Amino acid sequence: MARAAATGLFQLIGHLDLIKIYGHRPRRPVLELAEPALQAIARSGAAMEVNTAGLYKPAGEIYPAPELIARAFSLNIPVTISSDAHAPAEVGREREQARELLRWAGYTSLATFHRREISSEPLL
Repeated sequence: MARAAATGLFQLIGHLDLIKIYGHRPRRPVLELAEPALQAIARSGAAMEVNTAGLYKPAGEIYPAPELIARAFSLNIPVTISSDAHAPAEVGREREQARELLRWAGYTSLATFHRREISSEPLL
Protein backbone atom coordinates (compact mmCIF):
# COMPACT_ATOMS: atom_id res chain seq x y z
CA MET A 1 0.00 0.00 0.00
CA ALA A 2 2.83 2.39 0.83
CA ARG A 3 4.48 1.79 -2.53
CA ALA A 4 1.18 2.26 -4.37
CA ALA A 5 0.52 5.55 -2.59
CA ALA A 6 4.08 6.74 -3.19
CA THR A 7 3.66 6.45 -6.98
CA GLY A 8 1.14 9.30 -6.99
CA LEU A 9 -0.91 7.39 -9.54
CA PHE A 10 -3.86 6.79 -7.23
CA GLN A 11 -6.39 9.20 -5.79
CA LEU A 12 -7.84 6.56 -3.48
CA ILE A 13 -6.20 3.79 -1.46
CA GLY A 14 -8.42 1.05 -0.09
CA HIS A 15 -8.42 -2.25 1.71
CA LEU A 16 -5.63 -1.19 4.07
CA ASP A 17 -6.13 -4.08 6.49
CA LEU A 18 -7.93 -6.48 4.17
CA ILE A 19 -6.05 -9.42 5.72
CA LYS A 20 -8.75 -9.49 8.42
CA ILE A 21 -11.52 -10.13 5.88
CA TYR A 22 -11.39 -13.88 6.52
CA GLY A 23 -10.65 -13.61 10.21
CA HIS A 24 -6.84 -13.40 9.98
CA ARG A 25 -5.23 -11.00 12.42
CA PRO A 26 -1.60 -9.88 12.41
CA ARG A 27 0.57 -10.76 15.38
CA ARG A 28 1.91 -7.20 15.61
CA PRO A 29 -0.36 -4.20 16.20
CA VAL A 30 -2.11 -3.29 12.95
CA LEU A 31 -1.33 0.39 13.46
CA GLU A 32 2.38 -0.38 13.63
CA LEU A 33 2.18 -2.39 10.42
CA ALA A 34 0.09 0.19 8.58
CA GLU A 35 1.98 3.33 9.66
CA PRO A 36 4.30 3.40 6.61
CA ALA A 37 1.29 3.12 4.29
CA LEU A 38 -0.62 5.81 6.19
CA GLN A 39 2.40 8.13 6.00
CA ALA A 40 2.71 7.50 2.26
CA ILE A 41 -1.00 8.12 1.70
CA ALA A 42 -0.76 11.39 3.60
CA ARG A 43 2.28 12.50 1.57
CA SER A 44 0.62 11.58 -1.72
CA GLY A 45 -2.56 13.56 -1.12
CA ALA A 46 -4.69 10.48 -1.80
CA ALA A 47 -7.82 9.63 0.12
CA MET A 48 -8.46 6.40 2.02
CA GLU A 49 -11.45 4.14 1.50
CA VAL A 50 -13.55 3.09 4.49
CA ASN A 51 -15.30 -0.09 3.41
CA THR A 52 -18.37 -1.65 5.04
CA ALA A 53 -18.14 -5.02 3.24
CA GLY A 54 -16.14 -6.49 6.12
CA LEU A 55 -19.32 -6.44 8.22
CA TYR A 56 -20.58 -9.26 5.99
CA LYS A 57 -17.36 -11.27 6.03
CA PRO A 58 -15.78 -13.35 8.81
CA ALA A 59 -13.99 -10.17 9.97
CA GLY A 60 -17.35 -8.82 11.10
CA GLU A 61 -16.16 -5.22 11.02
CA ILE A 62 -15.52 -2.29 8.75
CA TYR A 63 -12.06 -1.98 7.27
CA PRO A 64 -9.79 -0.36 7.98
CA ALA A 65 -9.90 -0.80 11.75
CA PRO A 66 -10.97 2.12 13.95
CA GLU A 67 -7.42 2.81 15.11
CA LEU A 68 -6.29 3.14 11.49
CA ILE A 69 -9.14 5.52 10.74
CA ALA A 70 -8.24 7.61 13.80
CA ARG A 71 -4.60 7.72 12.70
CA ALA A 72 -5.65 8.71 9.18
CA PHE A 73 -7.61 11.60 10.67
CA SER A 74 -4.58 12.73 12.65
CA LEU A 75 -2.58 12.72 9.39
CA ASN A 76 -5.30 14.74 7.59
CA ILE A 77 -6.01 11.91 5.14
CA PRO A 78 -9.40 12.44 3.50
CA VAL A 79 -11.76 9.46 3.44
CA THR A 80 -14.56 8.09 1.37
CA ILE A 81 -17.12 5.38 2.14
CA SER A 82 -17.61 2.27 0.04
CA SER A 83 -19.76 -0.83 0.38
CA ASP A 84 -17.72 -2.83 -2.15
CA ALA A 85 -21.04 -3.65 -3.82
CA HIS A 86 -21.21 -6.60 -6.16
CA ALA A 87 -25.00 -6.39 -6.51
CA PRO A 88 -27.46 -3.47 -6.58
CA ALA A 89 -28.85 -4.31 -3.12
CA GLU A 90 -25.36 -3.90 -1.62
CA VAL A 91 -24.85 -0.29 -2.76
CA GLY A 92 -24.55 1.95 0.29
CA ARG A 93 -24.98 -0.94 2.68
CA GLU A 94 -24.24 0.06 6.31
CA ARG A 95 -23.27 3.59 5.24
CA GLU A 96 -24.62 5.08 8.47
CA GLN A 97 -22.43 2.76 10.57
CA ALA A 98 -19.40 3.95 8.59
CA ARG A 99 -20.46 7.57 9.12
CA GLU A 100 -20.71 6.99 12.87
CA LEU A 101 -17.22 5.51 12.91
CA LEU A 102 -15.83 8.44 10.95
CA ARG A 103 -17.53 10.97 13.25
CA TRP A 104 -16.02 9.10 16.22
CA ALA A 105 -12.57 9.54 14.66
CA GLY A 106 -13.17 13.28 14.16
CA TYR A 107 -14.12 13.47 10.49
CA THR A 108 -16.68 16.05 9.38
CA SER A 109 -16.36 15.59 5.62
CA LEU A 110 -16.01 12.92 2.95
CA ALA A 111 -13.77 12.99 -0.10
CA THR A 112 -15.45 13.15 -3.49
CA PHE A 113 -13.89 12.95 -6.93
CA HIS A 114 -14.56 14.54 -10.28
CA ARG A 115 -12.18 13.95 -13.19
CA ARG A 116 -9.49 12.70 -10.81
CA GLU A 117 -9.72 15.85 -8.69
CA ILE A 118 -10.50 15.50 -5.00
CA SER A 119 -12.92 17.74 -3.15
CA SER A 120 -15.10 17.25 -0.11
CA GLU A 121 -18.68 17.26 1.05
CA PRO A 122 -20.10 17.37 4.57
CA LEU A 123 -20.24 14.01 6.33
CA LEU A 124 -23.72 14.77 7.73
